[in-house]
Amino acid sequence: MALAVKNLNGALGAEIANIDLSKPLPRADVDAIEAAWRERLVVVFHGQALSDPQFSAGILVSSIHRVQIPTASPSIENTPSST
Repeated sequence: MALAVKNLNGALGAEIANIDLSKPLPRADVDAIEAAWRERLVVVFHGQALSDPQFSAGILVSSIHRVQIPTASPSIENTPSST
């Protein structure tokens, strides 16, 4: 069964279904998860059975290690003055 992304209510959140995070992920699944994360900012995975070592190793994170967390908004020093 193919990975499914379902937007949750409101502007945030997506539920990812039909995926087993205890196993290596195909590149297409990683790309779909990354796209949902970037668009919805929060992703939820229900029913995952990860051992402590699997969780600690960051199976998903290691698959998307190239993702860079966006930095905070620009500092006030870099914003045009309103005066």
